Amino acid sequence: MGFPVRIILVLVTALLCTGAPAQESPEARYPADTLNEGLGPRPDDLDLSTPRAAMRAFIEHGRSERFEAAAHVINLSDIDSDKQKDKALKIARQLYQVIDRRVWVDWSGLPCPSQARSPASSIPL
Repeated sequence: MGFPVRIILVLVTALLCTGAPAQESPEARYPADTLNEGLGPRPDDLDLSTPRAAMRAFIEHGRSERFEAAAHVINLSDIDSDKQKDKALKIARQLYQVIDRRVWVDWSGLPCPSQARSPASSIPL
């Protein structure tokens, strides 16, 4: 399976997972102390408090061509932390291009702050 096909499958899976209504069970979300350790510190202006905020941040950073910041929204845990920085920029740019060209995001389907049950300091996954 080619890389473009895999990135589209990852995107569709991510959108389906985040597009679901907020789960009531505590197992639906869990706080993570760190995400993408290989990328370094997360930018201060990156809001990952809810799926909607994370998607908005990714789109805004993509439009501004700040793919280094946008990469922090993507879960790169399947990539060794020492290789994340090298691959993250390319993945973030490609994902943004797919979303920008092909995907219509139904923002109303993504949980907003009033639906999020995790503390602002945790990273919803």
